[in-house]
Order: sequence, then structure tokens, then C-alpha cells
Amino acid sequence: MHIAQYGWHMSRSELEQISGLLKSTTSLHTLLIPSIMHKDIEELKLMLFFKEKTQSLRLDELMSLRALSFVNPSVINCQVMNAKHLRYLEISSSNIVRLPDSVSMLYNLQTLRLNGCLELQLLPDGISAMKMLIHLYLLGCDHLERMPLNIGLLNKLCTLTTFVVDTESGRGIEELKDLCHIGNRLELFNLRKIKSGEYAKKANLHQKHKLSELLLCWGHKKEDEPEDEVSNEEEVLVSLAPHSKLKILEVYGYGGLEISQWMRDPQMFRCLRKLTVSNCPRCKDLPTVWLSDSLEYLCAKNMGNLTTLCKSIGVEAEGYNTPLQFFPKLKTMVLHRLPNLERWTPNCAGECSSLSMFPLLEHLEIIKCPKLTSVPSCPVLKYMRCCSLPISSLAHLITLVYFAYDGTGFSSASMPFQSWEFLVNLELTSQLASMTMPLENQQSQSQSQRSHLETLRELQLLGPNNFITTSGLSKSHLLLWKCFTFLEKLVIFDCEELVRWPLEELRSLVRLRFLTIAECDNLEGRGLPYEETLPLPQLEKLMIQFCGSLQHIPKLPASLHELDLLFCRSLVALPPGLGDLPKLTTFSVNSCGSLEALPDRMDGLTSLERFSIICCPGIEKFPEGLLQLLPAIKRLCVQNCPDLGRRCREGGEYFYLVSSIPEKSIQEIHTVSNKRKFLRRLLPSCVDSS
Repeated sequence: MHIAQYGWHMSRSELEQISGLLKSTTSLHTLLIPSIMHKDIEELKLMLFFKEKTQSLRLDELMSLRALSFVNPSVINCQVMNAKHLRYLEISSSNIVRLPDSVSMLYNLQTLRLNGCLELQLLPDGISAMKMLIHLYLLGCDHLERMPLNIGLLNKLCTLTTFVVDTESGRGIEELKDLCHIGNRLELFNLRKIKSGEYAKKANLHQKHKLSELLLCWGHKKEDEPEDEVSNEEEVLVSLAPHSKLKILEVYGYGGLEISQWMRDPQMFRCLRKLTVSNCPRCKDLPTVWLSDSLEYLCAKNMGNLTTLCKSIGVEAEGYNTPLQFFPKLKTMVLHRLPNLERWTPNCAGECSSLSMFPLLEHLEIIKCPKLTSVPSCPVLKYMRCCSLPISSLAHLITLVYFAYDGTGFSSASMPFQSWEFLVNLELTSQLASMTMPLENQQSQSQSQRSHLETLRELQLLGPNNFITTSGLSKSHLLLWKCFTFLEKLVIFDCEELVRWPLEELRSLVRLRFLTIAECDNLEGRGLPYEETLPLPQLEKLMIQFCGSLQHIPKLPASLHELDLLFCRSLVALPPGLGDLPKLTTFSVNSCGSLEALPDRMDGLTSLERFSIICCPGIEKFPEGLLQLLPAIKRLCVQNCPDLGRRCREGGEYFYLVSSIPEKSIQEIHTVSNKRKFLRRLLPSCVDSS
């Protein structure tokens, strides 16, 4: 059992003292705890965390506590639900499916927190009798089916984060009518169940001036698409007009063709900082926010009828004596799956660098917007993710620090590397093999002492067509790789055409420290010259994972500190000269089923501290050189290697060598690996391809 207050943590001895005192007192509010000197317990909020196997403190001894926070909600059916003094109850992030009716007996409860209960489906109808309830938190309760009956009776509520509309009497949107004190965030789901605009108007959203964040979702979840038949969605949206000081507005699954009149009023959004409109495929417009001097975040997703980002700018320009700036405070813009978006403004298609737009934009994502052909000037843009735009059209974005580009569908492209003087991280999905440098830069490359992309430190190559498949590499291709001279980290992922080790390409990466190759299923590594060394003189970490055809690995540089070989089922031999790596501290081999032996002469691994070998049943014993090093290793893991594990366990011939290792795991386990889950931890987010 662990007890903690808001600012204190009790020792075990203090906990035992409290337990003893509880047995001799009937009123906890008269009890003083030594570690909280001069504090009256009645004024404290004790946070109690129950662990499943610990029962040293009985719940019936804690009836006077003011606050309980459960890690394991399995105990909530016990007599604690009769705690008449309880003011605060938290069961957040649990797997509870239904809150028991006994919760409704907590008549003095003021705060009930259920945030992140992903499986929660129902709340007890008796909650409407909890007249003292002030705060009800339901954020992230994605499976909540409906609201408790007559929740509108709780007229003291100041927080009601989530409301799921239902058609049954007492569960409709009209229950919000008298909840005048609701503030902060309100999320409304299942709005398609509202019978008419008249019912929606009863919610009185425009009178709830304490609301700062409003989410309107027509489906049960944010991802839900509108229904095929649109009935009253436009009139419902009209009636859900909030007050004009909202800071965050989110709209999901709206099936109407037009936005409401209140969304066309720029004054409505004079305080708005964040706007999201998603899964509204029929809607032709966005709310009028492009002149807002408060908007910092804009997200538009899956709007098939949206053709122009900013409309009616001629009308809005009236009364302005100076040139307009569009989105003057916007810092982040996300545009996803807008198939017909082709204009930034009504009079601007194609080249739009002359417009005064996005003066403060730092983060831009344009994914699957095939009709957009250019991007306005963004003088401070740092982070960009993009597909379907020609890469050459982005040369004017000279402040980029991170750039993720999907080149799928482009047969060739000219890389404007000379423009990106501050680029640190480059992520390319497909087509590096067909990319070239501009001709003028090829000619000046040999004359200039300054190499391009001096700031570039990380490169991720994702998907096919990033490597030349023919044996002869073109001069222009190798010249492109020379732009990566200052690279320190390289990830090669899912490059299906990669069959050989790209030694010539890697030869330019003299500063590379980290190399990851994953899911390159056709990489075999055959045809390597005898003991060819991987030409990376400063390489510190090499990870090769899920390369099912890989059989051979080049000799590794002496600079290597960590080597991980995972799920390479065809690997028949470890790299030659593996024992000549004096700086290697970590060595892992996992699920390499064709590997039958570790190499001899491993006594040169004088810095080895962590050694792991898992699911390699063909490896039966350690070579002599490695046996000498075992007593000095700090961590050893041997799992699912039957013969090797038997030798390491008590009674085996290696036991006396491994018994002194501080951290060790010698066992047989049988688990199915989750390849995708593993890869999500391995790789950063890629350009959205969904």
C-alpha cells in the first residue's frame, strides 16, 4: 500500500502508525500525522493508491478521508462508497467498463475524475442525485454510450467535459439548458441524434460564457464520417452558436454543405487560438479566421469540397487602410486529405509568394492535397511535412530545420539543398534514387570549399526507390550522397530494392555515428569483397532489424560501441573480425534462427558490458574468448536458447562464470513478437500515407 498527499510521501513506518491509530479512533479529522505537523486532517486531501495484492489497510478504516485516487478500480464496490465525507474521487486511466451504482451514494462528492477510461461505457443514472457535484471529468472516455439520466439537475456543475447526446428523454442536448456555470472545456458527441435546431438551441451554448474550449462532433467518435443522408445538420450547427470569446473550437463529422452564419463573422473568433475542422467531406468553407490576430493553430482534414483556404477576402478587406496579412499569428497549420484544395485565396492559384501570408508560421503539414502547386512565403518556417507538392517548388522555404517529404509519384526531382542552410533533419519517403542536384550546383560543387547541408545531422530514407539497383552508380547519384557529409544519424527503412550493401553511398558519410537498417526484406549482403569494412570510421551504433533475407554483414569499424541484430532469420554468420572491436559495450542478437555459432576470438571485446542473446536456438555454447569476459560483464540475457541456457543455469558448466554478473536473465520464454509495435518504438513518425 502506498499513501501520498499532494506535497508529502509517507514512509512505511508512518503508514503503519496511521493504520494503528485508525483502529483506535472513530473520527479521522481529529488525527494528526507526524510528518505533516500542525495540519488538520479534515483540511487535507489524502490521495490513496490501492494495489491489487496489498491489503494491510482496510477500507472501512478510511471512511473519513476526503479524497481517493484508485490505480486499481476493482475495490470501488466495497464500503468506501459509503464514505459520507468523501469530496474527491479519481479513477482515471483505468479499464473500468461501468461505474457501479454505489458511487451515487457519495452525496457530498464534489469532484469525480474519470479521464482516460477508454473502456467506460455507462455512468449510473443516480449521479443526478449527487447535488454537491461540481466537477465531472470524462476526457478520453471514447466508449461512453450516453449520459446519466437527467444530468441537467446538477445545477452546481462547473465542469462537464463530455456530453454524449441520446434521443431518450432526459439524455438529450436540452439537459445542458440549466447548467449555466459550466466552464473550461466541453465536448459534445453524437450531435446527429439532435432532433432539430430547436432542441439544439435549448443547450444555450451562447450563454455559457465560462466555456473556453468547445468540441462539436456529429458522430460517436472524432473519426466517424457523416451519414449518407443529411437531415438537419446545418440548422443544428446554427443553433449551437457559442459565445464570441472561445479560445479553442473543434468540429468533427459535420455533414452539411455550408458553415453557419456565426462562423462567417470574423468577430466571433477574435479570441480563438486553435481551430480544427475534420471529417466534413461535404463542407465547402472554413470558418472565417484568416484575419484573426489570435489564431495560432489551424487544422483541416478530410474536406473533399474545400477548394480555397481563404474566401470572401474582398468583403473583409473593406475598412483596412494597410495591406492585409493573412493568418498574422498562426504558428501551426495542418492540411490533410483535401483533394480539391487548389487556392490559398480566391485570386491566387499557382504562384503565391507575393501574398503577405503566414508571417509567424513555424510548423506546416500538407498531406494529400494534390491540386496545390505551391506554398506562400513563410519567413520563419522550421518544421514541414509534405507530399504531392514538387520539391523544387519549396526552395524559398529557407528557414527549414526539419523537412519530411514523400516523393511518391515523382519520377525525378531537383533537390534545392543550397536553399536549406539550416536543415538538421531530413526524412524522404521514396525517390531519392531519382533526385538530383541542380546543374549549376553540380558544376560549382568542386569549386566551393563549403559543402551543402553542413547543418544536416539526421536522414531517414523510407520506402522504395531510394537506392540505385544497377551495379554501376552514376556520378550524379554519388554527388548527391556527398551532400550528406555532415550526417550523424541515418535510418534506412523498407527499401525493397536494396539488395547489396550500399558501401559506395555510405563512403561519403565520414561523420556518421548511428546507422539503422530495418524492414529491408531483400537485403542479402552477398558479393561482399573479402573482409570489406563498413566505410564509416566514426560509427558508434549499428542496428539491423527485420531484414529477413540478410545473410552477410561487412566487417565493422573499430569505433563501434553498440551492435543490435534483431529478427534477421537468414543470417548465417556474424560480421568478420567481430572480436576486434575494443570499444563495443553492448551486443544483442535476437531471433536470428539460422545463426549456429558465435565467432571465435571474441576476447578482443574488452569493453563489453551488456550481452543479450534471445531466440537463437542454434547457438549452443560460448566461444572460449567470450568465456574469459563473462565475469566482467554487467548485464547478461540468455532466453529461448535451450542448450546455452542450460549451460548458464545453476548446475551448468558456465554457472560459476555468470553467477557474479549483477544483472542477468537466464530463462526459457515463448512469446510472439509484435513486429509493428517494436518498429513504432524504433522509428520516428513518417510522412502520413494513410
